[in-house]
Amino acid sequence: MNVIISAESLKYPLTGIGRYVWELLLQLKIAPELDDLLYFKQLRLLPECDLPQECAGKPKPLIEWLKKQSWLTTSVLKAKPWLEGKRLRGYEDYIFHGPNFYLPQTQLRTVATFHDVSVFDCPQYHPQERVRFMQKALVASVARSHRIITISEYTRQQVMRLFNYPAERVHTVPLACNAAFKPYPASDSAALMHRLGLKFKEYALYVGTIEPRKNINVLLDAYSLLPQRLRKQYPLVLCGYQGWNSADLHLRIQQGMTEGWLHYLGYLPKDELPILYSAARVFLFPTHYEGFGLPLIEAMAAGVPVICSNTTSLPEVVGAAALTAAPEDTDAFVAHLQRALEDEAWIIDAQQAGIARAQLFSWQRCAAETIDVYRQLQ
Repeated sequence: MNVIISAESLKYPLTGIGRYVWELLLQLKIAPELDDLLYFKQLRLLPECDLPQECAGKPKPLIEWLKKQSWLTTSVLKAKPWLEGKRLRGYEDYIFHGPNFYLPQTQLRTVATFHDVSVFDCPQYHPQERVRFMQKALVASVARSHRIITISEYTRQQVMRLFNYPAERVHTVPLACNAAFKPYPASDSAALMHRLGLKFKEYALYVGTIEPRKNINVLLDAYSLLPQRLRKQYPLVLCGYQGWNSADLHLRIQQGMTEGWLHYLGYLPKDELPILYSAARVFLFPTHYEGFGLPLIEAMAAGVPVICSNTTSLPEVVGAAALTAAPEDTDAFVAHLQRALEDEAWIIDAQQAGIARAQLFSWQRCAAETIDVYRQLQ
């Protein structure tokens, strides 16, 4: 079979969707079922595609301003799918996969991956211009798609509910994490720990964008309620790109840094993330809403116990391998944190359970199940 896959998500900073696209591409590239694989980016069809450089593509003020202009995004929304469809003429024997929601206006057989439907379910966690743009784009993608892939059963149910989309045409294909996420000995992390001012297995970690949807306020509330001795011995480490509407969060983060119980690392290079995970004592993820929750798999694979919220897709990702609480339940997060920081027996059990859970997910399985969806369109 012949496949064209959009590579538009491969850009700096490489967030969750970009990492999914890259890992899927690596597997599809070597899949014997595919006779030809082309990459579609910026109206070009490419035989090869590279991972974006960590230092490239930093946001430019003019570009960011243009993105906020509703008249412009509306024009792009109307013109881009048509232009893409025009570029794809002559490739009707290919299947087109849009791994980041969007599909061109084309005669090709199409598959779209929906990571979540949060712009419909909880629009308050997004800028208004993003909600306007994505709601229209997602409705258009549903109309253009012959099959939809969702990354969790939760999202699958939401897609069917919101769009009245036929169940037999929506397929759950879970994500995974790179093989680099695994337990590392203290010696392997010594240089990074020294540079960041951290100690091996003596910090709690959050990895993700700094924005309201991630519920970091509750995490900061819970951590501030811990006994001072625990906060001093096990500081909270936040690692992630600065996201939308995060000015107030960063004021609180700065206060925690001043008080000495919080480290904010910003966006770390991808090669350092596996070691940062592995060296943590516990991983924290109190998010309000996730289509999947890729950092949870990364943490469990790295042998790090997990505390997370019990909402949306997260229960199906962690199973019984994590301590969970309602996103707004600060007291429960405090209790879970104290257990994770003080109960050595629980730590050992949680490490083993997490590693076993993470082994249920793989990019090979993700690619194989994605190809199964393509096969239904032959």
